[in-house]
Formats: sequence, C-alpha cells, structure tokens
Amino acid sequence: MIEISNWLAGTRNYDTGVALYTKYGGSEFYKKLFTQRNDVTTQARLADLLAALLPEAPAQNPKHANVITEVTAAKQAPKTDADNKKYLDLLKRKGNLYTELNFLMAQRLSLPEGDVLRDCALQILATNQKLRECWAQIDYYQDNGHFEVKQPAPVVVMDPDQRAQHLRQSISKCKARLAAPGCRNRAATQKLLDERMAELATLKPKKQKTA
Repeated sequence: MIEISNWLAGTRNYDTGVALYTKYGGSEFYKKLFTQRNDVTTQARLADLLAALLPEAPAQNPKHANVITEVTAAKQAPKTDADNKKYLDLLKRKGNLYTELNFLMAQRLSLPEGDVLRDCALQILATNQKLRECWAQIDYYQDNGHFEVKQPAPVVVMDPDQRAQHLRQSISKCKARLAAPGCRNRAATQKLLDERMAELATLKPKKQKTA
C-alpha cells in the first residue's frame, strides 16, 4: 500500500486518488461516485477511505493525525446502544442521500428549461443540505465518541397584549393570502388562520352582556 501512503503524504491529486481507490477499494458505490463528482465532500471522503485501507494508520504523519475513518470509529466502543444505532442509521442515511443526489445530478442533464429543471435544482440543494447535516453529526460522533446534546432554546413568554397584537397581524396576513387568486397551500393557510383566531379568542374573551 506504499502508493496510498505516498498519495496521502503528497499533494493528493484527486484523479490519482480515484485511480488508487478503483484499484484497492471495495465499494462500487464510491468508485462510481468519485468518477462523477469532485468537490470538497468527495475529496475528504476519498482521503478517509484510502487511509482506512492502510494496515496501520500513519499517525506519525501530521496530515494523518486527525483522519478518523468510519472503520476506526465503528471499532470504538459506543457510549450507549442508542448512540450505536443512531450512528449506524446515519451511515445508512448518508449512503442513501448520496445515491439520491447522484440520481438527481444525472437527471438534471436531460431535463428541459423551466419549472421541472428548477424543481430538480431545488431538490439537489435540499439533498446537499441534508448531507451536510448528516456529516456534521457523523463527524461530531467520530471526534467525541458521543452525539452532541443541544440545550433547549429558552422559552420566551410574551406579554398577553403583545401576543394578541402578533396574532392580529398573523390573522391579517392569512386573510390577505386567502383573498389572493393565486394563493398556494390554501388549506394550510386556512388552518393557520383558524388556529390564530382560536388562540386570540382565549386571550381576549368576549365580554358577556349583562341583563
């Protein structure tokens, strides 16, 4: 595996790395992905997978000191069974997202200009965002041995009068959207309107007429 060691210690030419993974790697999915994409994400994944093929991680090389692969991370004892399951689920989800993204990228080349192509582009952006979120969780787990525990956002208690004013503004916007001929998501807007009006009624109950 001296070729891989030299590549990791050198300038890491992407095409050369792809050729090495095609020769020594075992994942047909990644072999295909690496030949079709060349970005920051695939470059990092290529380096990780090639480093994992080495008999021993060359930790003495500073470039390799922070390389933590899926293989080595999986060998580490998880903190809990739930963390272990979540980690494996994330790896599976990541692979599915790459498959979906690969399909969308190929599909867009044959789509005509217009709404269909725009929708495909939006799906590509959304899938990329999901991949970034997935990688963020995986990287945090690999670096720390557990998943990040996010503190709940503080609950902001709004003054009843301020809340009522906020509700009136929201109700006004909902009514304006419903009155527009091209209103999208009419059912969802009507539902939101009903909820806002119901909440406003609890804040400002009607006064009972006295006899």
